[in-house]
Amino acid sequence: MQQRKKIVPIVGVLTILVLSTFMLTVSAQSATTSTTPKPKPNFAIAADPAALIIKAGTSKSVLIGVTALNGFKGNVVLTLTVSPALKAKLSQNSLAVEAKTAPLKTSHLAIGVPPTTKPGTYKIMVTATFGSIQHSAVVTVKVSK
Repeated sequence: MQQRKKIVPIVGVLTILVLSTFMLTVSAQSATTSTTPKPKPNFAIAADPAALIIKAGTSKSVLIGVTALNGFKGNVVLTLTVSPALKAKLSQNSLAVEAKTAPLKTSHLAIGVPPTTKPGTYKIMVTATFGSIQHSAVVTVKVSK
């Protein structure tokens, strides 16, 4: 029997070179196409509690929180839209929030229910505004006798 010698082509170097070039090309394409835009600075508003029961002739308080998001910094102005059946007042109408130093600022919302208010469900909208950015939180008040 004759022994045949195997001829092994030298493709290892070529394969590595082709793979390296492909990987560099893919990496370069990924680096240019996978950049996601940075989120714009913003803020959020929340009420705690968002719903409560108040007996006619009494009052309660709700905490309104404004949180800075994505590096937001600014004075957020708070305004109220209140059902005529209720009385409401904020402890602060403007909150200076800054993502780095003061990411959460709060204001107390005092809600009074006159004794003549009929039982039912009423709403208070707290709107937070900075320039063209505007967000709202709704507080639902159930009045009982």
